[in-house]
Amino acid sequence: MKIHFKSLTLQCKQSREVIEFSPQVSFFHGKISAGKSSIVRLIDFCLGGDLERTPAIQQELVGVELAAQIGTNNVVFEREAQGSNQVQVTWRGDNDSGTVLVPIQSGSNQSPIWGTDIFYLSDLIFYLAGSPILRVRKNQISPNSPLVRLSFRDILWYCYLDQDNLDSSFYRLEEPIILSKSRNVMRFIVGYYTERLNELETHLAEIKEQKIGKREAIKQIRLFLQRFGYASETDIANEMDQAQLELSEARSEETSIRQGYKSDTHFVDELRQSLRKLSNELDQEEQALADLHEKITEQESLKAELLSAKLKVARANSAVTLLSGVSFESCPSCGTRIDNPSYSEEGSCYLCGRHPAQNNEQTSLKNEVVKQDLISRIIELDEAISGHKKAVGNQTRRIERLKQEKAQLDIRLERELATYDSAFFGKIS
Repeated sequence: MKIHFKSLTLQCKQSREVIEFSPQVSFFHGKISAGKSSIVRLIDFCLGGDLERTPAIQQELVGVELAAQIGTNNVVFEREAQGSNQVQVTWRGDNDSGTVLVPIQSGSNQSPIWGTDIFYLSDLIFYLAGSPILRVRKNQISPNSPLVRLSFRDILWYCYLDQDNLDSSFYRLEEPIILSKSRNVMRFIVGYYTERLNELETHLAEIKEQKIGKREAIKQIRLFLQRFGYASETDIANEMDQAQLELSEARSEETSIRQGYKSDTHFVDELRQSLRKLSNELDQEEQALADLHEKITEQESLKAELLSAKLKVARANSAVTLLSGVSFESCPSCGTRIDNPSYSEEGSCYLCGRHPAQNNEQTSLKNEVVKQDLISRIIELDEAISGHKKAVGNQTRRIERLKQEKAQLDIRLERELATYDSAFFGKIS
């Protein structure tokens, strides 16, 4: 699991502050209470942690945005400063991209937010890092204990030493409540918990559940059969042999009756008409399914374009912040050396004559409005795509049902076209 933090952006009421992190090591120094430890707390806040409500944070901070590289994905975490229970996560990778509003903690009867096995923020971080979702036994003593998810925040503890005391330690083995989780995390870090072992434990738990279910089913079937006089497998086998013998005799009688009649197909006209009507209906339903697939493709393409536009807006904000206050020796447009500023008014840009503070503020507000609009549109597209996919499932099931009905009618038509008429059916029924 490889995570690299790129930048931390603080959206304040009057400004937008960007903190760029070094690819290697970032060192922050300053006076006491200057906000050094708040940088780490804000990173933890974007990853689902709690934030200490200092007076400065309560009065000025609106939202926090953390840009990171997780595995092969460029990821942006966005969270409101009021401490909501959800984080807006946007990512783009080599083969995958998306944006989703993620709950920080899992809840009861919660549906997946992405795929089939991603329910909350910890699952999504493991997914973006290319790591399987870890499951460990809830009770390490009992072999029949169910498997529970190991959270990303259990591992995050070992990435930052919060030195509240002189004798701080990464190993939280002295706390009985989280002793077993700490051991599970260390086993995962040193390689004791591997992806293969995790898969085997999950498979073992599934097999045990199936075994219990099958034993209960066998018990119920045995009780049910005893009510009808089937006390053993021998009784059932004898009954099956007798039924097979009667079936063979009935089929022989059916064959002899068939051979005694000539073909008469006047009764199949109604079946043929039903088949034609069913075929037309099936063609219409298949065309509707193709239209749904086309709509999903168009909306997914539009969603990808909106995601790209959102990332461009974020990069534009970073560029404005980085280039503000830069002194140019030559004109950035034509390359002419600047000896005397063209505009000397105090507080104005010596290249264009405008007031940077006002322009930057207007640009920042405008970009923020654009970004929120893009997020709203992306969420609307996600809901529309989800609805279309549900419609695709319903349409597919309807088509399968129509195909089954058509196949049954075809079989019936073949049988009725063989040799006999309505009187023949009355005789053999």
